[in-house]
Amino acid sequence: MTNRFDSAGYTEKAMSDNCIAVKRDVERGQHPFLVDALSSVDNLTKSRQQQLSLCELGIGGGGAHALLYQFTQDTHVLGVDLFHKDHLEHYKTTSKRDYFLKNHKRLSADQDCSLRCCSEVKRQKDLKPNRKESLFHGMDAYQISTAKHLVKVNGAKLDYVNDDAAPYLGALNGLMDAYKDSISDQGILISTGPFGNGTPDSYARWESGQYLEDCQELAKQGFVIFDMTEYRHHRKADAQPTGYILSIVAAWTPNFNNYNDLFVKYEHNITHGKDNWKND
Repeated sequence: MTNRFDSAGYTEKAMSDNCIAVKRDVERGQHPFLVDALSSVDNLTKSRQQQLSLCELGIGGGGAHALLYQFTQDTHVLGVDLFHKDHLEHYKTTSKRDYFLKNHKRLSADQDCSLRCCSEVKRQKDLKPNRKESLFHGMDAYQISTAKHLVKVNGAKLDYVNDDAAPYLGALNGLMDAYKDSISDQGILISTGPFGNGTPDSYARWESGQYLEDCQELAKQGFVIFDMTEYRHHRKADAQPTGYILSIVAAWTPNFNNYNDLFVKYEHNITHGKDNWKND
């Protein structure tokens, strides 16, 4: 059977100067690992009838989801975001929602954009067949109930989950507990912000060395941790480079043997949790 993920087309688009959809992945150096992981899960699942499910935690403006939608066929692209523009009154009375209050206008525009992105891709004439998307706003990505909801909507366990939902503490918010029973036997769970990303708070964890304890905690949970700094790529023409760049990726799979080639390729980037893979 043919591949459902067009890795060459996806990479060409992602690395182009005018693409901002996965700009942060590219600048953080995480892009090569994510593309290879997507190719791996595609190869592992392409002989079955069930669609390939690709889930991104953290929707934002929807660019990453639209890019997946554009360069795949026979896939179900899913997404979850904690913010919902209609929950303004709730945010006014809830602690730890100051960010949503201060940035409500911008985040509302992002939500509207995310809902347009896949629709605009659908209207393109050269689309691949058999794709659908399911984007959910106002849901906590790190809850077991959310993972179960995604599985129910998908009709099967999830093949690929990429977590970039929380800028602070990231996977430490409970990613493993929420999704470990919702990943398919051929699937993989990834966090591109294991202890947060893109904020002064998360960057401070890096500068202070606290991230080492964070990585050790994630390794205890079963993750393998990679430092992808060597793959960072900054577009010189970009007037607004990504701030507070961290290049850590955490990955886990129910069966590490399925992803042995992927982990071997990036073995020299592993900083924590190698035994989780080697002892599988």
